[in-house]
Amino acid sequence: MPEELVSLLALGPENFQGQHDAPFWFMLSPGEVSRELNGIVKLGLIDSTLSNLAGELRKARARIEVTEERLKEASERTSRLSWAREADGDLKKVEKAGESLEGERDRAANLERMLGELGEASLASRQALAALPPAQRMEEAWERMQETKGKVNRLVILLNELEESRLFKVKARTDGSIVEQELTEAMKDGCPLCGK
Repeated sequence: MPEELVSLLALGPENFQGQHDAPFWFMLSPGEVSRELNGIVKLGLIDSTLSNLAGELRKARARIEVTEERLKEASERTSRLSWAREADGDLKKVEKAGESLEGERDRAANLERMLGELGEASLASRQALAALPPAQRMEEAWERMQETKGKVNRLVILLNELEESRLFKVKARTDGSIVEQELTEAMKDGCPLCGK
């Protein structure tokens, strides 16, 4: 048969029977008949397509199952770490209080230094007064008294600030102890981050 006619009519070996061939498919086993029919109707393509689709469906279901499991684990981890935001806020408060405490320590050190200088100045003025004649000593004493009065006023202000910083330090320590207790309580069953 010409090739054009074979392709136009979609003819194949199953369309022709030789002279010495057995009757059409009657001598074939049931499995061979099934294969021949599958070849004509192209059921093999349908079977392979269905098989491929079933494989893809299994893979998709497995991915969904893994994703759902990961989502569940992430949700559990998120709920276990819910305390971390509050602890972070407390930690920031403690850090800020610590920075303020450092500033107050510096101010207290300056006050102590000024007190030392004032004591030295007072001693020097007493020694100088003892060496001067009475009139000159009175005039200088008056001037020193005015200077000392200004220093005393500044010292009173600084002492008040020192007391305020001491009270702030006590409050910061108390807040720090509370946060430390809360952190210890939160970690009594192990580290919430690594689970150990």
